Amino acid sequence: MTDLLDQLGDEQAAVVGHDWGAALAWHMAMTAPSRVSKLIPLSVGCLGTFFACGDVAESMRQRSMSWYMLWFQFKPAVEEALSANDFAMLAVFGEPPEQTARWKADLSRPGALTAGLNWYRANVKPEMFGVFEPLDLPTLQIPVLGVYRDEPYCGEAQMKASERYVAPGLWTYKKLPGFGHFIPREAAEELNPLLVDFLAGPGAKSAAHTAPADGGAAALEP
Repeated sequence: MTDLLDQLGDEQAAVVGHDWGAALAWHMAMTAPSRVSKLIPLSVGCLGTFFACGDVAESMRQRSMSWYMLWFQFKPAVEEALSANDFAMLAVFGEPPEQTARWKADLSRPGALTAGLNWYRANVKPEMFGVFEPLDLPTLQIPVLGVYRDEPYCGEAQMKASERYVAPGLWTYKKLPGFGHFIPREAAEELNPLLVDFLAGPGAKSAAHTAPADGGAAALEP
């Protein structure tokens, strides 16, 4: 991402990311803070609290919902299982048939399935499932807007827990009720005005809920 900014001749960008793009956006903001002016993670809080959000019951629920991340570690067994019977197992993820068909077309390309699974293999280690305390990560000094979906996903717990990684007064989170995990696809009309308002504004307080001051992947030009 920083190389892309270099190629474009931009010193900074506001970074918006969904799912793994959100994880990448958090990472970029923490490891290259001078290159990120604002951060908008969608659906996923900071990975430093991914398995340490809320109380023990809620953090255990996150683990149970993330079962597939452990399963994805087994190579080549997972590739063989997912591609068997013309990728029939993709239906287990509960997406509409047209979306499953797009996944099948993408993942059928040579090497594409392993490349996708490698995101999990490189970034989610089995020992992470045994971590119940937030990781020690840098504190962001830029405005951050988190956008999440309805339960049963642990979105609100993740967003509240992520506050610890943002300087006081700069962290905001917004719930979009009635939508699923894929917010950019399912809730574009609701999401885009939030993005425009936040990116145009001076800081985080122009959007929904701003954490109290004493409280515990696309790149857009600012």
